[in-house]
Amino acid sequence: MEHQTLTQRPSPAEPNGEINMILNNFDAFTDLDISNYDWKCHVRVQSIWKGISREKQEFYGINVVFIDDTNSKIHAFMNKQVSEKFEKELVEGGLYMLSNFRVKEYVGDETHRAVKNPKHIYFTAFTVLEKLEHPCLEIEMFAFDFSAFEEIEKIANDNRFLIGKVYISNYPATRFYINPKHYCVAQLKDRYEKLSTVDISSPEEEEIFPKFGVKQITELRDDFLQIRIMRCWRGATKAGVPFRGINLVVMDAMNNKIHAFIPGQNVDKFEEKIIVPNLFIVSDFEVQAYKADDKFRCLHNTKQLIFDGETKMKDIEDDNSIAKEEVFDFYDHADLKNIADKNLYLTVTFWDRMAEILNDEMAKETETPVIIIITSCKVGLWNGAVQLSNTAASKFYLNSSDPSVRELRKILKKPGTVLRTMGKPKRKIPELHSIDSIHTLGKEYIETEVITHVKFVAVDESVPWYRNVCTTCWNEVHINNDQFLCSLCNRIIPNADKKFQLAVMACDNSGELQILLKDRQVKTIIRKRVFDIVDQPTTTFTQILKDLLNQNYTVKILISDVNVLKDVKLYLATNICKGFHDLAVHESETKQAGHAQPSSLSTHLQGLSQLNFDSQVSIAEKIHTIMDDIPYQMISNLSPQTRNNWRLKVRVTRMWQQINRDAEIVGINLIFVDGLGGWIQAYIPRQIRHQFEDHIIEGETYDVNNFVVRRYSDMQFGRCFASDIYIQLNHMTEVLLTGDVDYIPPHVFQFTDLSALMDAASENKFLIDVVGILEHHDPISTFRNRYNQQKSCFRFTINDMHTSAEVFFYDEMAEEFDQAIHDAVQHPIIVIISSCQAQFFRDAPKLSNLPPTRFFINPNHGAVEDLRDALRLAAWHNN
Repeated sequence: MEHQTLTQRPSPAEPNGEINMILNNFDAFTDLDISNYDWKCHVRVQSIWKGISREKQEFYGINVVFIDDTNSKIHAFMNKQVSEKFEKELVEGGLYMLSNFRVKEYVGDETHRAVKNPKHIYFTAFTVLEKLEHPCLEIEMFAFDFSAFEEIEKIANDNRFLIGKVYISNYPATRFYINPKHYCVAQLKDRYEKLSTVDISSPEEEEIFPKFGVKQITELRDDFLQIRIMRCWRGATKAGVPFRGINLVVMDAMNNKIHAFIPGQNVDKFEEKIIVPNLFIVSDFEVQAYKADDKFRCLHNTKQLIFDGETKMKDIEDDNSIAKEEVFDFYDHADLKNIADKNLYLTVTFWDRMAEILNDEMAKETETPVIIIITSCKVGLWNGAVQLSNTAASKFYLNSSDPSVRELRKILKKPGTVLRTMGKPKRKIPELHSIDSIHTLGKEYIETEVITHVKFVAVDESVPWYRNVCTTCWNEVHINNDQFLCSLCNRIIPNADKKFQLAVMACDNSGELQILLKDRQVKTIIRKRVFDIVDQPTTTFTQILKDLLNQNYTVKILISDVNVLKDVKLYLATNICKGFHDLAVHESETKQAGHAQPSSLSTHLQGLSQLNFDSQVSIAEKIHTIMDDIPYQMISNLSPQTRNNWRLKVRVTRMWQQINRDAEIVGINLIFVDGLGGWIQAYIPRQIRHQFEDHIIEGETYDVNNFVVRRYSDMQFGRCFASDIYIQLNHMTEVLLTGDVDYIPPHVFQFTDLSALMDAASENKFLIDVVGILEHHDPISTFRNRYNQQKSCFRFTINDMHTSAEVFFYDEMAEEFDQAIHDAVQHPIIVIISSCQAQFFRDAPKLSNLPPTRFFINPNHGAVEDLRDALRLAAWHNN
């Protein structure tokens, strides 16, 4: 492979210098989804390798890693039938325009992925790959997503991604680069030069402690942990006599909490050092798992720390690397009855000294109604009613600044309603508007893009002009002890990328408009990257800003709900070019030519939510409601017991009642799917089901705000997905109908091969999705069960070209399936069965339906197309 460096990039500008005089209508990898085929991207090839089967050493296709102008990477695959068309054209480092391809999602434990992108590109016979001289935006020669050395062991057991075991080895996708011209290499050299000048011979040098988070603690006794002590207390006997031992609640930089205990014999060593809420580094502690019968734990963590005679504890300077405000894992009021008998975890009430303190604090509060958070309280039953009481570990907070308090206060201002309905029109060709017209746009324009012709007259230099972002999820990272940490990925980022953000004032003859330009838009008009500028003298960037002013621009901006409903006058730009252009005509022609419009508006909204403005600047004051109300997380970002102010934009793909053996409805189950194709099961408890049941419709899309994420118990069977977490809605949850959102897929499947049914039936923990060709079926039949109830049954067999499986549908689904196959037009019939149960019947695995099960006859899905293609290929071979 020819060695290449970043200094060998072709110039992004055309000879006439006018390439940035049109909008960049090529899709970014972050906008791709499974809904379209007519994507069009400008890409660079980073690496190419052939796929060879291990068993027979047969060639089965070509793999490629592409980079786009946002520095994102994606893996692409072309099977051997179409690879001949592209193999000679592809060169590592080459620039291409790629169009008319399929986008697929990784559906399970696909091993040794070359990149962490949850999607990949699949070449078809219609895919077009054309050599490119001048991309719209400069594309880097390399893109990397580095893993920190200290985290390699943590990912050694996750064989989905190519990092390696605790040792690192090469793979066909592996490439190495010696001293490449890349920003991370320059940063590493700079750190190395600084370290080489430090005198490490001084005997008085402070001991340097490695840093670990609570989730990284193992039972090794040589770990180090940086913590903030959040609470400290002593337990007591029933007679009120205090124990000698001391209890602590400690928290790390990732807001993970754990209980620590200092036995009585070791108290003298630590008691004088303990100051709440100081920062400490501790080492040589013991990690101990709770026993099954340990009661009244103050946290949900399954482990606790024991500080013994060998433990070291050192007070360190407070650099605000760990939050001083405690985080909470709230229980919904509806759950208290269910946990009152268990006493395994703590949740709330007040006696003795805490009652007096609460009384005094309540007298001081002026904001009403007073909202209280109570942590680590005891739940019990008194005369059949739930009774909450305080323990030595309990603590309360009145009118806290915690986000959950703000959310509850907002809900209290909307009496009589928890569910709002707000429609959104389907996207249309952007209209051209003046600034004065933009300020008057109504609700019908929410989440709509419009075009405006403006001149930039000022740049708000108090807003940071770039952000440090994670190289996996592209969300903003924060710095802790000179390390970049991503709270969404929950990992260290060795070399964060840097992305532009500029807040500008624009004007036309009708008025002024504040616009936020993100990285892609800034690069479009200045033709530089952050790393080209960040190490230059301040005057360099000042001159760049001056050059932006007093020029004409055509800008496409997104109208968000806070712009319309809350009168926030800062707008997000989604595209830009120099000069004034009639883009409505241009985009209409582009659409007729088959060009795909970027489909993930939630990506733009997330970008807006990541801003970290200084609270004293004028634009920051206007954007506060955007930060508070706009951001949506993705399902892949959810983590249990960390917060309750989550916000998702999802499609409800399934909904069913959960019924117990006494035929009572005990709750409602839902399947949520987001814009990235992530999926999760959600649960509505019986006590609040009437609040939501009549308002949620299967197939519709919703904004779901303020819920909790819980972890399944080990004995929880019948889960729809191989996931260990689920969502639980509560009385604070807000569900808002958004209308049709075309970028969220109608269904997502995680297929199990029919050859693996034996394993699925043996485990019987998860429901599974299968796809197969309908081979034969029996007529629908009836029988009486053990309770003398008449039931109907439809028995049929499916085949995936390798293995056959027998399926039994009962009751309504049996009748619906019988009718559906009679109505089917296309033959042979291919069926997808989602969330069915695999179980043994007469020593053989069979499939049957349960309440969450759904079937799809000849659906428009990649797995069905692949199976039908395989049938055609088999028929061609036979002929």
